[in-house]
Amino acid sequence: MAAGEMGCHSATIPYALLEELAQRPYDPAAQPGEGIPKKTDADHYKDAAPLKERFKHLLATDPLASNTWDGKLAGTDVDYLADGGKKLQDCILADPVAKQRLDDALELFIGGENSSKAKIEAALNLVQGD
Repeated sequence: MAAGEMGCHSATIPYALLEELAQRPYDPAAQPGEGIPKKTDADHYKDAAPLKERFKHLLATDPLASNTWDGKLAGTDVDYLADGGKKLQDCILADPVAKQRLDDALELFIGGENSSKAKIEAALNLVQGD
């Protein structure tokens, strides 16, 4: 909800969560930004409203960073894809949180890809009469 309030205008939300949200009562008075017109132009991010005070502490924190992170951000002066992505792989392996999240994302993506492939193959088999 906070992402939307801060101006993000798209999100990927799991179906089960949408179902759960749909069952909850809606109270317009409790909704941040209720009644404020939404931007519809292409400059949505360019003309973003200032960050609300209650979110400003988030600028100085990274809840996903490991306790060994030195606070240094990735630099644009490094070619992370050189040598078959060796520097990128080194960075991923050095950050256990990033590694776990990447592993989880790849597992979900590959699972979804395999599920889609199976459905397409089943549909093709029906069409071909196999």
